[in-house]
Amino acid sequence: MTLRLHAPAKLNLFLHITGKRPDGYHLLESIMGPLALSDEIAAEPADTLSLEIENAALPRTDNLVLRAAEALQKKAGIQKGAALTLTKTIPVGAGLGGGSADAATTLHLLAKLWNIKLPAKEMEALALALGADVPVCYRRESCFVQGIGERLTPLALPIFPIVLVHPRKPLATKDVFAHHQLPFSPSVAIKAFNTVADWVQFLRSCKNDLEPAATHLMPEIAQMLSAIAGTADCRLTRMSGSGATCFGIYDTMPHAAAAALLLQQQFPSYFVQATLFNV
Repeated sequence: MTLRLHAPAKLNLFLHITGKRPDGYHLLESIMGPLALSDEIAAEPADTLSLEIENAALPRTDNLVLRAAEALQKKAGIQKGAALTLTKTIPVGAGLGGGSADAATTLHLLAKLWNIKLPAKEMEALALALGADVPVCYRRESCFVQGIGERLTPLALPIFPIVLVHPRKPLATKDVFAHHQLPFSPSVAIKAFNTVADWVQFLRSCKNDLEPAATHLMPEIAQMLSAIAGTADCRLTRMSGSGATCFGIYDTMPHAAAAALLLQQQFPSYFVQATLFNV
């Protein structure tokens, strides 16, 4: 029996750094949600844990997928194994939460394969121990995220047509945070909006606090943001997460697809894709 599950990428519509704890963890506020862009993980019963990776040169030993599997084994007190296959589509080191999505999906997949039934709060605590973005990826829904990633408030958001642009060069999260400059941002009050236009108007009052630091490390980010903003019917441009993926929000999917075509011509070696947010 082989089980398969998609691992949706996540997108940060904004990202504010609001403080820093004594232990060094940064406090954040963000609206994060799933994209139609996804990896896929397959699992089948086996005596031990193993991982094969397709479409990406990633380590098979020190990998978040295996760490998630081992954490679930330990939490449930079981010795069952699984042969896991990760098929990558999400760009690596892109600020799209590919590793976090893969870890969260592994928890879902193996809980089903191993018939583990733990309370949702325990599963989310397990997810948080794997990384700040793993809990919201585990939820598989758009949320207002606070704290170090543990405070999640579900949001009723419309579906946004999106264009993603990534230079196919990874940007290390720790390096971006190391270059982040004070001051911290104030807390944001989230309201309920019904339309993409209303959400875009709100998002214009927000930002990505890591964008200056990421741009310092990778100047291509400024070029991507400028190019996206120059496409027809683009309503908002921003960097996602710690970078280097930049995105634009559009009114319709045909507008997004037309923009993606032009941007791919402008950046022929980059990853460019029109997709949907909050699906």
